[in-house]
Amino acid sequence: DTDAVFSKPLFDGVIELDVAAIHLPFRAAIYEKSLLNFFKNNGPANIAYFGNGHNVIFNELDNEVNAVSENWFITKLGMIPGSQWPMTKKKTEFLWECETKDKIIEIIDFRLESGGKPNHGYSFEDDENIKASFKVAVTYLARSLDHNILPEDKILFSRLQELLSFSYPGTDLVEHFLKSNQISDASKRNLEKMFDTII
Repeated sequence: DTDAVFSKPLFDGVIELDVAAIHLPFRAAIYEKSLLNFFKNNGPANIAYFGNGHNVIFNELDNEVNAVSENWFITKLGMIPGSQWPMTKKKTEFLWECETKDKIIEIIDFRLESGGKPNHGYSFEDDENIKASFKVAVTYLARSLDHNILPEDKILFSRLQELLSFSYPGTDLVEHFLKSNQISDASKRNLEKMFDTII
């Protein structure tokens, strides 16, 4: 903890890297060089989500606390219980449960036997996950198009249309955008410009 950096170690015989509490690049490097990192879903885990380390993040839902509620994960990240954190590498595993000693040992044993591979696939969990992810992506894309068209907007649009065509054949994303009364006129105009450049 940054507040207790360089204080007396919490545990006898356990190495503590105090400088990692105040130097984020050093902490990120330690995460990436470690054989396996374990986190709860909180601040220290944020550095690891999109890094190259092997990570396991435990997340226990609590609908009394907005930031760890089921609704927050669905509306902000398109995640449902059981799904993986968006855009993370396969080496990172997001578990929807409380950490226990037995679970941690089970994960370590599995990773050692599998050569470091996590015990999950890496696609959408089910239709509910696809719909939630799609809704979040479209919402953020609409907000971005309010201002301007960026190259990544075109890429996102193309990928969303591919996902939509695969999961719901015959559905047109442009039509969905243009008919929506929740998307601004500026967004719609930029979408039409962007669509013209894509095709």
